[in-house]
Amino acid sequence: MNDEKDDLELISQSILQNRFGSSSSMQPTSNEPEIERSKGSAFEKGYTCLIEEIKDKAVDGYYSCDADIKPLPIADFQILPEKMQEIKECIEEGLSERINPICSFSADVQLIFYETATHFLEQADFKKSLDAFSFLTMMNPQVQAFWIGLALVYEKNQNIDKAFEHFELAIQSDPSNFTPYYGITRCCETIKDFRKIDQLLEQAKENESIKEEVSELVEYIKLKR
Repeated sequence: MNDEKDDLELISQSILQNRFGSSSSMQPTSNEPEIERSKGSAFEKGYTCLIEEIKDKAVDGYYSCDADIKPLPIADFQILPEKMQEIKECIEEGLSERINPICSFSADVQLIFYETATHFLEQADFKKSLDAFSFLTMMNPQVQAFWIGLALVYEKNQNIDKAFEHFELAIQSDPSNFTPYYGITRCCETIKDFRKIDQLLEQAKENESIKEEVSELVEYIKLKR
């Protein structure tokens, strides 16, 4: 089975080939005001965590950590205070589909945010990686890599229920990518209970693009039961 680092490497390769698109779906799971206000604070906290890291490593007002991406001005990464307030109001009102257009981050900026969050995870900085990936999933929930990253944070910290939940959200965002199924299988192995994955694999068998991998995973699980 792939470990967390293998997953992140696979995701990074995929992202480099397919730049991030915009988000138009995946509404918040609850409209309760207190929960939505909490999400708004989490969004700002995650953004602050990422932008501080990027500013700290910038040179002459420009940042670059990837040979495939030209240095970008820090201004490209910033959310102005009035926009941040607008975003928090959208979250509180359950209008999450408006967040990505308000941010209007380029694909390269989103990739650098992702790589920075991944760096936190690889450094075993649970707090920063949790904040960063939480921000990314709210900023653009259509990007499966963001959900997988958040799931890996929870898995690394033995919060298996949360990890399973976010691997499922990753599958919802792109059912044709097999990577999150590996993560869910690891979760099931950890708790020694594969019942939760059975229904997911039955549904996955209908997807021709991952049918072969699903069959192999079903056989693997049979051996582990």
